[in-house]
Amino acid sequence: MPKVLSIDAFRREVEKSMTEEQVQNEIINRLTQLKYITLQTTHRVKMVTCPNTRCGHRFYPAGSYGSSYGVPDLLVSSKSWNPDGIWLGLEVKNKKGKLSKTQQDLLDLGRIVIVRSAEEAVECVREFERLNNLRGG
Repeated sequence: MPKVLSIDAFRREVEKSMTEEQVQNEIINRLTQLKYITLQTTHRVKMVTCPNTRCGHRFYPAGSYGSSYGVPDLLVSSKSWNPDGIWLGLEVKNKKGKLSKTQQDLLDLGRIVIVRSAEEAVECVREFERLNNLRGG
């Protein structure tokens, strides 16, 4: 007989297998639905294998790009936040994702927040608003 999972257990199982790109897209969709401004700072491309079957070398195709080290994956703001503009940096990791040294340094300095799901992202944004006396999206 198949194992029956609660909705929360099922969600946790699905989240374990999600790529960082999938997690990031889910976060963008959720925050956009909640009327937050969400800027994606990276462009993820998949590695390709050399067409020469003997080579097998894997590489990123020409024209692929990302951002500078330390720039978080997402910048989040709201029209209702300070008119001078306040942004919250979210670094997206999947359940297995590890931080680089630069990311760990920025986390230690309080410059970025690490999120691993859309629910976590929403909680972090709401906590950021609460701590800074800001109104929501």
